[in-house]
This record gives sequence, structure tokens and C-alpha cells, in this order.
Amino acid sequence: GVRKTRATGPRNLGVGKIIKAAANISRLAWVTSSTATFWPISGIVATYLISKLGDAEVATMGVISKLQPLIMIPVWGLSAVTTVLLSKAFVQQQQGQVGMIVKSGYGLVLVWQTVVALPFIVFALPVARFMLGGYEDALPFVVTYLMIIPITVFGRGMLYLAVHGLPAIERARTAMAIDAVYVLLLHTGCYWVGYLFNDFNL
Repeated sequence: GVRKTRATGPRNLGVGKIIKAAANISRLAWVTSSTATFWPISGIVATYLISKLGDAEVATMGVISKLQPLIMIPVWGLSAVTTVLLSKAFVQQQQGQVGMIVKSGYGLVLVWQTVVALPFIVFALPVARFMLGGYEDALPFVVTYLMIIPITVFGRGMLYLAVHGLPAIERARTAMAIDAVYVLLLHTGCYWVGYLFNDFNL
């Protein structure tokens, strides 16, 4: 790495620069790890609340936990690529490129959301039956979930693009705030409301 850059050897990499770079990496790593921590916390709370509602709701959570990560794989890839491109444009002070990259990333997430949504909406019932293995009590819940996949995928996609992209343009604290509000308040809050009203669909 050193050979292929302007630095000719270790003596050009001063201790001060190394410490500054390490501090910057640590700061961004802290933000990333903090946002990654929010989801397990919310997941623990949501699982506890859902377990109080009944077996059908727990079965539905099982289906969701299998389908959503699979659907999100392209979104994770898009957010990783977007982050790299944003960082490069920001460092090179290409402000016009930054906006275009963000819009393109969200546009691609919207396209993917539409592509993945249509088959699930059309085949919601047979997919739900297949995933549940004949457990009819959870069928209405899973069908409802499959019908709202467009919202969930696009919402999570927007979150991932924001949370991973913002640190690349020196907005790490904003990213952490967005993730905290989304996950700890909205995500956990939705399950809390459903629990209070004893209504999983709500």
C-alpha cells in the first residue's frame, strides 16, 4: 500500500499522522458499532413482546427473520458501494457528485423494492403457506407482512444508505442519531403498540 502511494516509505508516515488517522478510524468504527448494536437491542425487546402475544405471532416473527435478510442482500451491497463512491467524491470535493450518488442509490433501492414486491404481493398466500408448513393460525399475519414488504424494504434501504453513507461525508453523528430514532423509537415502538393493544397486525 505504501509503495503504490506518494509516500516512499514508513519515514514519511509521521507518528502524528498515524495517530490522527487511527483516531478518525476509531471514531467512525464507534459510530458503526453503535448503530449495529441498536438492532439486537430492539430485536430482544420485540421478541419478548411478541412472545407474550401467542404462538402464531412468534411463528410470524420466524418467517420475517428468514425473509427480510434475504431480501435485504442487494440493499446491503448498494449501501456498501454507495459509501465508497460518496467517500471518494467527498474527498475530491466533487459536491455535485455527492448528490447524484445519493439519488442514484435511493433510486436503485426503489427499483429493487418494486421488483421484489410484485411477486410477493401476487403470490402472498402460497408463499405464506409454504413458509409456515401448514400452520394456519399464523397465515393472516404472514400474508399481511408479505403485502407490506415494499414499505419495509424501501424503509430499511433508506436507513442503510443514510447510516452507512453519512459517515463517508463527515456526518457520523447524524447517522447514529437517525439509526437510534428509527430502531429504538419507531421499530421497537411499533411492537410495543401492538403488544399494548394485543394486536400483532396493528
